[in-house]
Amino acid sequence: EAMAAHACARSAPGEGVQQLRQALAAIRQSYETNDLARVLDGTAGFYQTLFMLARNELAWSIFSSINVRINRLRARTIMSEGRQIEGVREMQAIVDRIEAGDAEGAAEAARVHVQKAGAIALASLEQAADRRG
Repeated sequence: EAMAAHACARSAPGEGVQQLRQALAAIRQSYETNDLARVLDGTAGFYQTLFMLARNELAWSIFSSINVRINRLRARTIMSEGRQIEGVREMQAIVDRIEAGDAEGAAEAARVHVQKAGAIALASLEQAADRRG
């Protein structure tokens, strides 16, 4: 994701940034209606747009091939308290850095987003394992 954000910032035209903003708006709206399935679909759409704008179809192909697993983890993170605000804010930071043409900043924003989501998913999995005994 960081590599795609980096590439996007170097080459995404204004229309591409608008596509990312529209995808992010759809995610926000899905959160507002508590529609988990639409949040997951919207998030996948955001990343598909990011990878396509980065012109990295191979990376998207690999990413999408593990999308079922990613969505299982993503479902754990998006349901966590405050994530609907923080996650969207982090994704907004990625888009803002892309729009500014700041490739390094876009990559760092993507890394931060993935690290935070990963930490939440790991904590959720550990809690589930503890409950099972």
